[in-house]
Amino acid sequence: MRRIIKVCLFLGTLWCLWWFGASAVLHASLETWLETRRSEGWQAEASAVSGGGFPLTLVANLENPRFADPGTGVAIAADSLRFEADAWWPGQARLLLPQTPIRLAAPDGRTEMTMQDGRLRLDLAPNTQLGLRQLSWLAGPWDISSPEGRRFSADNLTLSMMQGGDAERYLFDINMDAARPGEVPRARLRIPEDWPLTFSSLQIKMDVLFDRPWDRRALEDRRPQPRHINLQLAEAAWGDLRLKLAADLQVSPAGEPTGEIRLQARNWQAMIDLAQGADLLPQNLRPQVTSIFQTLAGATGNPETIDVTLQAQRGLLFFGFLPVGPAPILQLR
Repeated sequence: MRRIIKVCLFLGTLWCLWWFGASAVLHASLETWLETRRSEGWQAEASAVSGGGFPLTLVANLENPRFADPGTGVAIAADSLRFEADAWWPGQARLLLPQTPIRLAAPDGRTEMTMQDGRLRLDLAPNTQLGLRQLSWLAGPWDISSPEGRRFSADNLTLSMMQGGDAERYLFDINMDAARPGEVPRARLRIPEDWPLTFSSLQIKMDVLFDRPWDRRALEDRRPQPRHINLQLAEAAWGDLRLKLAADLQVSPAGEPTGEIRLQARNWQAMIDLAQGADLLPQNLRPQVTSIFQTLAGATGNPETIDVTLQAQRGLLFFGFLPVGPAPILQLR
């Protein structure tokens, strides 16, 4: 019995030494990272950094964290952030977001994000680069607002990002329930008062090949950039409008896509009504646009549905040989 007690005491002492050592390393690494970012011209600070979590968890609490990257002009500030990791392997990590607003700033404006029970789970590779193997982001009700008013909200968020067969490939799955455009986009688009407030369906499934894996360099250097996008499904159902999108695109270093984009629109008449109500479609052009859409819909055999394939090349989108507009630039800031 004494031998068992001695063994337990010995193992307990070893575990305590391991926990306190790992906790000290975690906090030293965090302080070093903040100091390194400051030496590169960042704003990277917190009013206080505290720990805890003994005996099974390593914890780092950051009070009033502020981060700003001068290279991109992106800044983030919050009242607090809580980082947790399993003591036996810190690569199994969680980031708990505050209930209070997270303030975001970018060259195109300022926004605030408020999220209930927002938490990120990260599975990091056991190497010095801490490559991201999987990320899960779960949250309850959340919204994004700007000084002009609310922009977007939803009852929840489920996002997963999982490393695929290649180290640079990631599989994305995004779902939201009761997603709602706020008063700002509704006013700008002049959405009718009787139009539904929420999307009945909003989901995205895709896999993306980046130019390098997501790891610590994504924060310290630059964000990985997409080079191939296979969008299996992007679906939105809002009132009478149903949109489905799929794509297979190669992306150049300049962010120009090349490939096919498949678009399906049900009840396309609602799209025209919205475009005209937002002054995006002049009244005198409505007959021509309606005629074109009727022709496209007639090609599918269903007058209520448009099902077309667009080609992206040379910075433009083409339907057949006809250019229909500029292709989006696909770059991460």
